[in-house]
Amino acid sequence: MTYKMILVAFIVTALGCSKPATEINKAVPFTSQQNVKADQQQIQAPLNNQENGQKLTAHIIEFKKGDTLTHLLRRFGFNAKDAILVKRALGDTFTLSKFSVGQRIKVMTLNNTIHSFAFSTAFNQHAHLIKHNQNWQVDITQPQLTSRYQQKRIVITSSLFLASQRAKLPTDIINQTVTALSHLIDFQRQIKAGDTLTLYYKQMYLESDAQLSHHHTPPRELLYAALSGVTNNIEITRFKNAQEQQAFYLPDGRLAQSFLMKTPLNGARLSSTFGKRKHPVLGYTRLHKGLDFGAPIGTPIMAAGDGTIQSANWAGSFGNRIIIRHGQNYQTLYAHLKGFAKGMKKGVKVQQGQIIGYLGNTGLSQARHLHYEVHKNGKAINPLKLKQPSQSQLRGKQLALFNQHRTYLAQQLTQHHNTEIQIASAR
Repeated sequence: MTYKMILVAFIVTALGCSKPATEINKAVPFTSQQNVKADQQQIQAPLNNQENGQKLTAHIIEFKKGDTLTHLLRRFGFNAKDAILVKRALGDTFTLSKFSVGQRIKVMTLNNTIHSFAFSTAFNQHAHLIKHNQNWQVDITQPQLTSRYQQKRIVITSSLFLASQRAKLPTDIINQTVTALSHLIDFQRQIKAGDTLTLYYKQMYLESDAQLSHHHTPPRELLYAALSGVTNNIEITRFKNAQEQQAFYLPDGRLAQSFLMKTPLNGARLSSTFGKRKHPVLGYTRLHKGLDFGAPIGTPIMAAGDGTIQSANWAGSFGNRIIIRHGQNYQTLYAHLKGFAKGMKKGVKVQQGQIIGYLGNTGLSQARHLHYEVHKNGKAINPLKLKQPSQSQLRGKQLALFNQHRTYLAQQLTQHHNTEIQIASAR
């Protein structure tokens, strides 16, 4: 057996798979609740596309667990050599091993032989590959996007996070809201029953080929948030400043962003505060140098501020621990993590709000929680009493543009004030 034959045999074995894919009729509207069970079912929908006077047939095929591209397309004549040539044509655009469960491919066949196929590499980017003279050519396209705006008003009876979930607010908008407001309030102490949260956000939609991109989350952007009630009256607006940087600002033009967030995770319960306490495991009283937040295992932990990872490793009683070095001689510490986010290691730069790890119960820990510390000049300080550096202020022309933008948003909020009103109970 020649070297080339051995190589091809190896690739076929490596790329092959025993689990079948699900093929969906292109003419049938797709919904996320649709349950298609016909494995290996071939439902064809002829298109207007023609090749040398012959009609092409479209197939929408969905990846299942264990599938590979070679396995999915094998019945259309796609083989290991094709896989090598496709990989070469894609280059750095996409790695074939990155296909995930639920992702779809649109295959065009001529007499049941593959002619071309397409898939999404991102929400708004598609790769189209066509076979030409035994070679594969790739074309990267970006489908047209449409912006839609939504307003939601939520009445909180307990937790902001739980109320937002019950109101079916998109998870990324919940995270953006909590991250933006965490600079200004303590969610454990300052959210009261009856507070009202008003949100206005933008969501992007595809005008075509939505079937291919359904696997990717559509981009959403929080534009405005207002929290009002007996003790709270906060309003923030997203605005692009003269440096082309997006940030949230208070109504008077002050930057609504502090140096460090008070709470570096969403939907948590403050279970232990800063100060002397009896240690639940060791049994004696000592200084508790930070805050403990109780939340489900795997809850994402965010960097409290911009900085550089000083360490991300196992640290004895702290379990999996991350320390971030910030400016002005500040450090933050995150302990008892289940694990670290991808790429978190010494020397890596992180941004405020970036996910760095996941809540766990490692080390000398009695229950699942995050232990969070803030240090200034090497000394632990109470995060809840942290004095934030002075905030920057929009002035002159920038302030005038900001006020115009706020006026426009106010008009939109008034016009769509009944778009979606949700009374959400967290009980």
